[in-house]
Amino acid sequence: MRLPSDERYRYRIKQLLEYNNTFGTLDVPYNYKDDIQFAKWVQSQRYEYRLLRCKKVGVKSYLTPERVKLLDSIGFPWNDFRGTEQEGLSNRWMSNWNVLNEYKQEYGHVRVPENCVYRDVKLGIWVKNQRRYAKIYAKECRTQQRIEKLKELGFIWDTSQVGDTVYNATWMNRYEQVKDFYETHGHFCVPKTQRELALWMRTQRTMKQQLEDDPSSKGDVYGTSRQYLKERIQLLNDINFDWDGMKAIERQRNQIWWQRYHELCRFHECYGHTNTAAVVKLTQNATSTIPNFCVAHHDIDLNRLHRWTKTQRVRYKEFRRLLLTSDDAHERIKSINQDKIDALARLGFVWDQREELWQSKFQKLKRFGEIHKHFNIPTSMSSPAFDELLATVMDLKNVTTDKDREAYMKEMVHLGKWAYAQRFKFRKYKRGERLSFRTEQHMQLLEEISFCNNDTMVDHISNHHSSIVTPPRGASPQVKNFLWDSYFTALKNFQQENGHCHVPFSQDDADIQHLHEWTTVQRRRFRSVIKRVENNQRVSQVDLDRLDRLKKIGFIFNLHDYKFEAGLKRLEEYYTKYGHCKVCPNDTVADPRLYTFVRRQRHLYREREKGFMNSLCDERIEKLSRLGFVWNPRNSREAM
Repeated sequence: MRLPSDERYRYRIKQLLEYNNTFGTLDVPYNYKDDIQFAKWVQSQRYEYRLLRCKKVGVKSYLTPERVKLLDSIGFPWNDFRGTEQEGLSNRWMSNWNVLNEYKQEYGHVRVPENCVYRDVKLGIWVKNQRRYAKIYAKECRTQQRIEKLKELGFIWDTSQVGDTVYNATWMNRYEQVKDFYETHGHFCVPKTQRELALWMRTQRTMKQQLEDDPSSKGDVYGTSRQYLKERIQLLNDINFDWDGMKAIERQRNQIWWQRYHELCRFHECYGHTNTAAVVKLTQNATSTIPNFCVAHHDIDLNRLHRWTKTQRVRYKEFRRLLLTSDDAHERIKSINQDKIDALARLGFVWDQREELWQSKFQKLKRFGEIHKHFNIPTSMSSPAFDELLATVMDLKNVTTDKDREAYMKEMVHLGKWAYAQRFKFRKYKRGERLSFRTEQHMQLLEEISFCNNDTMVDHISNHHSSIVTPPRGASPQVKNFLWDSYFTALKNFQQENGHCHVPFSQDDADIQHLHEWTTVQRRRFRSVIKRVENNQRVSQVDLDRLDRLKKIGFIFNLHDYKFEAGLKRLEEYYTKYGHCKVCPNDTVADPRLYTFVRRQRHLYREREKGFMNSLCDERIEKLSRLGFVWNPRNSREAM
């Protein structure tokens, strides 16, 4: 129920008094979060009071003189119109004036930056508004009172007249900062962390350029006289100030570049190469036995050096591209030149790491073919070719210890995976498919060493089929058929040994694990094939032949039906032996899997009663009910 107008007003007055008792003031902020409607009401009283005092015809206010007296009696601050003896000096305005006075006592001036927040007051915006209001409302009595009050602090109304006073103090402060920076670092390239100082230096360069371009100017935009600007320029010349900022930055970047180059030289002395990526990766390994570059050279950041080398490769690539397309490559890319390129080349710096990696793999492949007279490199330690390769390793002279042998075999596995990828690219190359210029050059090198002449794709799959579940992308029908037949033969042998085709998941036997993955793929594929056959849809002859072959060995296409029938068979045996189906969780004579099956069927039955559809169909319920299956054992015990 909404309160009457007078009663509502008395309620707000009561609320205002409670606020005064709590906070000691009646000046409720406009953003009072505890009761935003109450704060709006307080602001509306001041607005209605301005309407009440307005003498324009037609302007009305619901604030009556009686309500004004009521608010006066409790000391309500009217702010912009009342609150002090002088009408223009409100409590809020005087509060900001006091903050400005404290600012002057602390800093010695009242030239407050626009973004300055002092004592939780946006003092810079307030000062800016005072200058604006003084121009717009210059004839109002209230404005004159405020102007007189601000003059007591030496307030500056026209900032164009303060160049030789206030700006001088600020300018000298920045000047001393620049001087200290130059004495410490020996240059004027201020880092990004000192952004304000960098902007100030840019302003000085702009100021000098403007004076040179316009000799008739009387000063800068801040009102600083021309003579005074010349004195500032002379002060900056005394500390050898760099007026060309871009050249200073270029000199600094060039100095940093040669520092990083000398760090790379020390890195090359330590490891004999410039491959920082490999060392960064190895140093992160706590068991690594390589020389620790970070321990030997405390003053060098290895990660920073690695990032620098990557940057040089990117800039070199852009530099080479511009050399082919334009004549001003040296002007457009100044961070790298021919001298720097030659200096890095003397260290054996690798500009294209991908090409370097491919060439190193190719040389290893070539040596492997020279030693073993073939390129059948295993891609997994579980493949048959691995055992053959392990026997030949014993005859190598440079592989003497077990540690060397293990490292060599791991290297061969990585090389085998790389060679496996090259075979598919080589087949595309022989078919005349479009490849990149670099890839075609690689394939030509592989063709020179007869990479695929003595090793067909089928032979490669036969050596690695135990680790390949699905045919590789782009494989020929011959490869696909060979891979499927290999796994089918393994499944047929498994069925003869175990009496079923349900291959379990195994982490110990890699061959069983791969066979399990293959059967999962076939089960998912041939379920859709069976549906197409039932719907008289088109099915390939290859899929029909494979489907018949799988049915002949009793392949399980629906694993859920298989598990249910297996559980039902165990339950029938239990019923035949004991005459009931009440399997307990602590029953030692029953199969442990039987109680899990029984509990699962009861759970599905409860879900079915709630209206959820699941795998427990009416046919399964009927089969279990024939054995006297107890669906709710709790109710059965209560009935007894």
